[in-house]
Amino acid sequence: ALSHKAQQIAFSGRPQDDDFETTRPSGTPALYERLLVDKFRRSVIGLEDVLPGSTTLVTCGGAGMDAHFLADAGARVILSDISLGALLQARHRAARFGLDFGLVAADAETLPFPDASVDIVYVHDGLHHLERHRIRQANCRRAAARANTYCVQAAREARTVSEQITEDRSPGFRSRQRSVR
Repeated sequence: ALSHKAQQIAFSGRPQDDDFETTRPSGTPALYERLLVDKFRRSVIGLEDVLPGSTTLVTCGGAGMDAHFLADAGARVILSDISLGALLQARHRAARFGLDFGLVAADAETLPFPDASVDIVYVHDGLHHLERHRIRQANCRRAAARANTYCVQAAREARTVSEQITEDRSPGFRSRQRSVR
């Protein structure tokens, strides 16, 4: 049996039949597009003044939808994902929409970034892809200069993650946890 990480790499690396992953929410029904745009807007409440000009690392970045939103908000974005297939999709999205963000193949549990090397670390619905949440959280805190880790999680994960963040808080660390239903 494949490990969970190997399953994620295989899933994200599978050939796509259409451009849905690399274009959404563009070209989707208006309600779907509005819901995704609003979900992103709510996820960055409190960071509106910090995002423009910030260096923002998106972990578990997939095909780049969140990187796209963050770039549109004025951030200099680095997208990381464990899957080369996902990174190729993100590169396709960037080219298609004229976006400029860096792409890095990286495991969120072992981020290859020096301490305090980015301003913000952002993850959207990414914890369900990871087996060791505390290790990912520690890597995000370590990499973030402004000590802002911004998580948007599925409702079923939010309580566990919030409890872990509260238990594992270090001096100067500020985390924003949002459960978007």
